[in-house]
Amino acid sequence: MLIISNGTVASESKEEQSHVYLGGQVGVSHFLGACSSNAIECKNYVTGGGLYGGYQFNSWFALEGSWHDYGSPKTFYGVGDGYYSNATGVDLSVKLSLPVTDNLDLYAKGGAAYNYLSVSGNDNVHLGMFESDSSIDDIWEIGAEYALAPNWSLRFGTSIIDGIGNAKTGKSDLYFTSLGLTYKFKAKPEPEPKPETIVKLVPEATYYPEQVTLHFEFGESRFVVESKQWHSWNELALSVKQGQGKVSITGYTDAKGTDSANDIESLRRATYAADMLIKAGVDEERILINSKGSADPLVNEDLMRNESALNRRVVIQFNRRVGS
Repeated sequence: MLIISNGTVASESKEEQSHVYLGGQVGVSHFLGACSSNAIECKNYVTGGGLYGGYQFNSWFALEGSWHDYGSPKTFYGVGDGYYSNATGVDLSVKLSLPVTDNLDLYAKGGAAYNYLSVSGNDNVHLGMFESDSSIDDIWEIGAEYALAPNWSLRFGTSIIDGIGNAKTGKSDLYFTSLGLTYKFKAKPEPEPKPETIVKLVPEATYYPEQVTLHFEFGESRFVVESKQWHSWNELALSVKQGQGKVSITGYTDAKGTDSANDIESLRRATYAADMLIKAGVDEERILINSKGSADPLVNEDLMRNESALNRRVVIQFNRRVGS
């Protein structure tokens, strides 16, 4: 018998491949507290941008560095009285990610930033004033990333610097909200393993004619001489049940007694054998009972009188299963 089935070679699931990534972002910088209350015009929401890159160690941990130009806020107090600022910075952060769906991750970043802030302008006292300051500040960011393709993703987040610059340059709190596009330099994913076609050769079951002979004492319907092959009715019945087709059970006697008595006795023996097989689970509808009295002897009792017991028998014939 030929059995064909499909199977897939199992492979262990792996963490997301480690890889280098680069990206760019644009957004809006909010310099909170950059303008005094007497300012006529305060442009503390300005456009900014930056570049970032990092190394993704696994699906949740990365080390990332970035450069930002946070833009140029402006403050005006009157004609010829105003200030122009510019803020830039570089930072190094630890980035932790939390998968939400197959394509969406939440992330949080924390690290240190080196920032440079310059302020130039005029006021009623100073003409051509210029101040600058550099500082190392904490930087924090939270956001979300959405995978567009295996190597591309969108990033949306807000970073916070608590007090950029010093008192002379304003020392404003900076909030930078941006949208970024990331490219991941990682190997192409391995193709899914194709299902294997598994071919199993299972030997077909075959059936061979089987004949079992049980012998009886004179005048008895229950056999007393055990078969050398079958040691119990249950054992014999199991082989019969696994076989196929009809089960022929034929009873015989020796030549002693009248023909009518021998016919009755041979039927009793065949019926007894059938009842025992049915009790052991053989389907009654498969069984055919025959009785032949003293016909078809195995030995000639006139020549071998001491061997007449061989003629007192029941012959069970069925197709026995051999193989799977």
